[in-house]
Amino acid sequence: MKVIDYSKKSNEPVILVLGFFDCLHIGHLKLIERARKTASETKSRVCLFTFENADTTDGGSVLSFSERAEKAERYGVDIVLKANFDDAFKSKSPNTFLGELYSTLDIKGIVCGYDYTFGFKAEGKVDMLAEFCKEKNIPLEVVEKQEFNGVRISTTLVKLLLKEGKIAEANEILGEPYFIDGVVVEGRQVGRTLGFPTANTEPDKGKFKIKDGVYKTLVVADGKEYEGITNYGARPTFGLTSVTVETYLKNFDGNLYGKKITVKFLAYIRDIVKFSDKNELIKQLQEDKNV
Repeated sequence: MKVIDYSKKSNEPVILVLGFFDCLHIGHLKLIERARKTASETKSRVCLFTFENADTTDGGSVLSFSERAEKAERYGVDIVLKANFDDAFKSKSPNTFLGELYSTLDIKGIVCGYDYTFGFKAEGKVDMLAEFCKEKNIPLEVVEKQEFNGVRISTTLVKLLLKEGKIAEANEILGEPYFIDGVVVEGRQVGRTLGFPTANTEPDKGKFKIKDGVYKTLVVADGKEYEGITNYGARPTFGLTSVTVETYLKNFDGNLYGKKITVKFLAYIRDIVKFSDKNELIKQLQEDKNV
């Protein structure tokens, strides 16, 4: 997959998928699915527009830019068009935004959601986009509202579920397990002394904070997948308050320092608690391991 910068000219014919894409939930995946169909019919490539930085006004992004690009590629996106969501970009008028896209890309079609907005203060709406497309003779496909259990699917809903530790429900809306990529860093080796060696990673600083807790996970490491138990958040037993992703991999024997791993969250097991001594902690870890 190719990643290109906004405003840089590209001559490849594309079906452009427009949205904010803080995460990629099943509503977004429906847009990509429609774009893939049109791209196949027009011998074009699927191009997803998104932002490379996090929108911190809403607590950060569910998926970091690199995680979004990784997931987009898995679902058939050929090109990611990245922009920086800064004051200069926010101040662009809707017409300026559309004009810049038209002048730099060979657009054979556009796909967006029914509630897509763009431009300064979200003044641009789908009807404005439709007028632009009609004027430029660009086919536009608007995907209808998507619902989950009668509720409109949105990134806001995903964030609410993640904040409440409802990981299974969030995963249904995401279309796959919520995940965190990270490079394993050297920790304090405490887990090893307890008989539970862990791989420690730090989430992207712009990533939305999920509920602190212990989770059942699957971990992709060295090209293989392992069952895991992950402590997300603080470690009060040891007086540590910073957010860390600390994962015990079942049946793994090796060194992961400096290597990238992917932690997929499957279920919320329990809250994080402060244990009175290490024996109490070891007992709880044994119980977690058997979940």
